[in-house]
Amino acid sequence: MTNPIELWRGTRNPFRELTQLQRAMERVFDDPSWLSRATGSENALAFNPSCEVTEDKNHYYFKFDLPGLNKDLVKVEIHENQLTVSGERREEKKEDSKKYHFSEVSYGNFVRSFTLPLAIDTEKVEAKFDNGVLNVAVAKTETTKARQVSIK
Repeated sequence: MTNPIELWRGTRNPFRELTQLQRAMERVFDDPSWLSRATGSENALAFNPSCEVTEDKNHYYFKFDLPGLNKDLVKVEIHENQLTVSGERREEKKEDSKKYHFSEVSYGNFVRSFTLPLAIDTEKVEAKFDNGVLNVAVAKTETTKARQVSIK
């Protein structure tokens, strides 16, 4: 008996196609700017920097890709348990004879906010900007740190 999966090799794989469709639909609903990109509106490529969030036993770490930004145009705020990073990527206005045919570079303002656990030390937040990458470290308090609980 032939394995049904073997029949799909080299041809259409409905499971792969469904997965691709599901990912496309998730992008549509996760990113409301898809409509403006699809219609070709002027603000089609709003600047929305990518972020990576990690943690260890003492800190939460946030890494933002901010290529082409000056650190003076980036703002990091922490209020209670809310971390907000905002800024602007400005388009250089040049009076030249260049005729643009295609651009995927995004410009404009952005705001990224993250809700943190309540037990963070707002006095021990550090931000470093280097080569277009913003790194933010948020210290955990003792109540946030994981610990082993003995079973009695």
